[in-house]
Amino acid sequence: MKALALPDNLMLEDDLRIPELVRRWKDLEHLEMETKPSSFLEAVAEIGRNCPRFVRLKVRGLIRREDAKALARCLPELKHLELSKSYLTKDELLVVIGGCRELETLTVKDCLGFQADDEILKLVSRIERFEHEGSTLVYSYTCLLYTSDAADDS
Repeated sequence: MKALALPDNLMLEDDLRIPELVRRWKDLEHLEMETKPSSFLEAVAEIGRNCPRFVRLKVRGLIRREDAKALARCLPELKHLELSKSYLTKDELLVVIGGCRELETLTVKDCLGFQADDEILKLVSRIERFEHEGSTLVYSYTCLLYTSDAADDS
């Protein structure tokens, strides 16, 4: 198996089996997960140990410090990474950028937790394609407040 896309509604027992299954997929190159599984750390470790041709990962969810460190440590030769629509702080993003030195594309659109500042832009300058549109430090309540005020006025 070279490519696999997992749905976001996995049962817990299936989620927990991902590392065991990945161990068997020696030819896996591309994995997409609509939501970050609870077994993410173990799955990344198994990919790093058992899938020498692995180059592309797409995952969405809360990217914690240990997740970023696992990506950097276990998948340093990753070529394409998409973390769009995730909660991802600048610190975690910097860990990924620093550890995944072979990245050709990094897509972090519509993330919550960072804005692409000068430090980030300088570090990603070696990456062929860096997409970060819509990512923001904090959620803006402007639209919600405006909508609520308009409703109150009627």
